[in-house]
Amino acid sequence: MQQKTEKKFMLHEWVPTGDGGIKVIDAMEKFRHDAENGNAGAQFDLGCFVENDEEALYWWTKSAEQGHKRAQFNLGQTYFKGNLTEKDFKKGIYWLTKSAEQGYIGAQWHLGFHYLRGEGVEEDLEKTAYWWTKVAEQGYARGLFYLGYCNYRGKHTVKNMDKAINWWTKAAEMGDELACNRLGKLYYCDEDIEQDFEKAIYWFTKAAELGNTDACNTLSSWYQNGIGVQKDINKAQFWHGKVGQPARYAN
Repeated sequence: MQQKTEKKFMLHEWVPTGDGGIKVIDAMEKFRHDAENGNAGAQFDLGCFVENDEEALYWWTKSAEQGHKRAQFNLGQTYFKGNLTEKDFKKGIYWLTKSAEQGYIGAQWHLGFHYLRGEGVEEDLEKTAYWWTKVAEQGYARGLFYLGYCNYRGKHTVKNMDKAINWWTKAAEMGDELACNRLGKLYYCDEDIEQDFEKAIYWFTKAAELGNTDACNTLSSWYQNGIGVQKDINKAQFWHGKVGQPARYAN
């Protein structure tokens, strides 16, 4: 939900007068004027800044009914959390779906979780996969990693290694460091997969390059002890030196 504020200096606008001057206007007055005249963007903005919960809900609803996807998302979250009104999962799903169908990534992400957990809807991993694939199309792959985990562990579905590898590979190819590291472990020591040091090294290296500490530790140990690779102290020291650096995410 958008954060409201009492900092009035944030609610003023400096507007050119046309004669080279500048006048300061009260943005709340402008929001309210435009909102009352049916401007969906102003209705959303006004809902974000008013102090009265009922009024915020009123303006977000007005905006959402006109198709404003952020207002629809805010309404969906509000009905799920019950922070401005009573909880209503049915309405929450309705507005999140409206927002998600317009491509709002936050709504797509949350819908995926609601279908995964059966919150307000029947559990449906296929719908989770649908919405998290939409999220991935906008450049965020973590949902694909979670789908792989569900298939690997048999959570919310029947265990399926082929699907797990497929989801993890898609996430890894998009630069998700957890998926890269998971694939490295899979090809190194999973009892359901034939050991493949070449693939394990490949994915551990990808994960380490993205800043995954676990992968850095693994590579350092392997190069130090010659596990699956030719012993190389320089490479062992190199990867050890990367441990603790913040993870990076590929674009």
